[in-house]
Amino acid sequence: MTIHLTLPSLVFLVWTTTVATAGESPPSPARQYLHFALTACDRAETNIPELIRVAEIVADRHIHGGLIGFAHSYQRGHGLDNELWGRSGQMIHVGFERPWKTERTETEKEQDILITGWTRAPEPGNLEFLKEFKQKKGFLVGFGPRALPELAGQVAVCDAWFDTGYGSDDRAVQLSDGSRVGHGNLLRQTIDAWALMGEIISACTRRGKMPVIGKSFSYPDGIEWWNRYFQKQQFHDDFEVAPVKPGVMGRSYIDKIRELIRKYERTQLPNVEKTAGLIVEETVAGRKVAIPTRGHLAWAFAGREEGRVWAMPPVDAAGEDPPSVVPYLENTPDHALALHLSDGGQRQEDQEYLRQKQQRVMLITAENPRPEYQLPDDLLRVIDMGWEFGDAAVSIPGYPIRLLPPSGVMQLIAYETVNVEVLARLVTSKPAARP
Repeated sequence: MTIHLTLPSLVFLVWTTTVATAGESPPSPARQYLHFALTACDRAETNIPELIRVAEIVADRHIHGGLIGFAHSYQRGHGLDNELWGRSGQMIHVGFERPWKTERTETEKEQDILITGWTRAPEPGNLEFLKEFKQKKGFLVGFGPRALPELAGQVAVCDAWFDTGYGSDDRAVQLSDGSRVGHGNLLRQTIDAWALMGEIISACTRRGKMPVIGKSFSYPDGIEWWNRYFQKQQFHDDFEVAPVKPGVMGRSYIDKIRELIRKYERTQLPNVEKTAGLIVEETVAGRKVAIPTRGHLAWAFAGREEGRVWAMPPVDAAGEDPPSVVPYLENTPDHALALHLSDGGQRQEDQEYLRQKQQRVMLITAENPRPEYQLPDDLLRVIDMGWEFGDAAVSIPGYPIRLLPPSGVMQLIAYETVNVEVLARLVTSKPAARP
């Protein structure tokens, strides 16, 4: 009999064999996931030569008028498209609905680039959409598990494909009962995609162009910076930067993610374990945990997959946008335990709607020094993702703001460390029956 091991299984087997030989206790589920995430970074770095090759093509097309866009309406629920769109540290003019000028020629439109990713089987109509884009001479870049049979058509039509390597089973952590939980497809492709964006930007600098980059709205002048350039200019004429060598941006981003993962492992595991403990108590009592989210990626993973055992469906609720809060107010119970996935600090407007529900709040966040984002005293637990204010990880000499946000990756990792700890404890705890 031949036994086939997926990469997540192999990583777990090597790790547990090593600690067993040394006579140590197996690593906690959260620590297993963090080491899985570090392995994802290592594997992403091996892609750097291909990232550079594709970035050169994309940069040439972009300079010749091509828009870099995504397939939002066709990929809602996979996450990567929204993660790359409208971000701090990202090119401002990404998205087919966000050109830098009102009219483009047909020749310029033929230079368009579509970047998209899959974590599972695609929705109906997706392949036809891609083929239609390709017929218009567009360039297609795909991210996802190449070995997933349902993606064979997408793999074939894409001009470049970055494989997550996890096939049809991307579960990362093995529990004591032999089941596996925690997922890697979205994590790996998000790391790869941001490394690619860094290489596209640096390829532009080698052609004498610096794309205009978005500044986080958490800065007081973030919106002012955005409005200075949005739909006005594709490249800077007010800043000059030296050409960035190939591979520097991609590796710098991956190195920063590694640094944040290691910092998180050193400092946050006690907070993760305490948060998981509260969630398990709630689950065993027969109640699910509310998941309010902020950010571009959290809605794609929080409360999904095995997390449905303990979590309600996520609601992307921004307190400063009252209509977005309505579904949360209507669909989550008063006094519920809530795990709030925030993007930096906690806005006073978010605190207000959570207090309106009289919910008991645990928070996943990062630092924010502005007074209106300071944390309240009544939070049950706080998990710090560790990234720096401004949500951008990489610098280019001569450019006034940093590039490439780590928040989506670290938010996913923080959630998964809680998720796998909860699921591991539920193996030995019996939840109460729910009506």
